[in-house]
Amino acid sequence: MRKDNIRKRSTSKIRPTMAVKLVLLFLSGVVLISAKGKDCAPSFCSCKKYEVHCEMPEDANKQMTYYEYAAAQCKSHGGVLANLADPDVDAMLKKFIANEGLDGSACINNFGFFIGLTDPNYDGSFVWSNGNPLCQGCYTNWAPGEPNNNDKKDENGQNCGQLWYRSNHNGLWDDEYCNERPKGYVCEIPNNCCCSETP
Repeated sequence: MRKDNIRKRSTSKIRPTMAVKLVLLFLSGVVLISAKGKDCAPSFCSCKKYEVHCEMPEDANKQMTYYEYAAAQCKSHGGVLANLADPDVDAMLKKFIANEGLDGSACINNFGFFIGLTDPNYDGSFVWSNGNPLCQGCYTNWAPGEPNNNDKKDENGQNCGQLWYRSNHNGLWDDEYCNERPKGYVCEIPNNCCCSETP
């Protein structure tokens, strides 16, 4: 079962191009209601909220990398950078970004949104922010020729994943430098008690 819920919120601390925060809900699993009908049963309801954030401030990397900044922002909301190991979630987020016009310079000048995919050991072994490896034979959605671990701007190469919106890549995955340029980012936040009625 899927449900999209979009909420726009502005904050005064971010520049106008970042003023839109969009929220998306993804429901899956079976919803069970308690005997009283008021409490949801989190063990039977898997609900995740996805927040799509426009580009972070240019100076966000003063005390950490841009990628670490994005991860810290997600953590401050109770989540992690989004895990897109499920093709339905990946497609849903990209459709949402396109439909809301977030794939252009009004939201991202630097062509991408960080997601929860990294190569922490610099060896081409990518893992999701929940600790699960990007395994052989599992779903991936890399752009052609990616990941390429380009090391022209950082000797460690490109070790942080993004949804790439340069040259008509339309949100395909790309390995990107973790601290070269500010990006947008997508958070995944558990919301186990969002389920309030039976299917």
